[in-house]
Amino acid sequence: MEMISRILKILIGLLLAALVAVVTLGVVYRYFLQSSLYWGTEVPNIILVWLVFLGSVAAYHQHSHIAFTVVSEMLPGWLGRWNDVIVLMVTLLFFSIMLWQGALMTQQSMTSYTEALRIPKAWVYGAIPVSSSLIVLMVLARLGPALKTAVRRDA
Repeated sequence: MEMISRILKILIGLLLAALVAVVTLGVVYRYFLQSSLYWGTEVPNIILVWLVFLGSVAAYHQHSHIAFTVVSEMLPGWLGRWNDVIVLMVTLLFFSIMLWQGALMTQQSMTSYTEALRIPKAWVYGAIPVSSSLIVLMVLARLGPALKTAVRRDA
């Protein structure tokens, strides 16, 4: 998972740099050259979609998503240990559904094209199954240790 995280961080950095470059280019064309790029809004939107979805994977890996721990911290020992397993199972269910539905959406959008670039919209919607599958893998990697902790009687 660490290798995936490192690759994601590099990819997110490249996407962010591309987003800044494309938006800057659009501004230069619009205000200095009195012209516009026909793809000037579409490309940043596509990049932003991928940034958000891949960023959510990186945030999940680093435990950076918002969490309300007040209730889980008040649970007694054995219930608190099982709380982690329950949260992981709910997360697994949610992202499995997102993976499934995202894959369907991506497949259905193969013949639908973007307005400016005329590329399949599947390139946009593909962010959903890609990010969901990565989070499913991360949840599965965390589930084993969480189960071991939950079933321990001495903890």
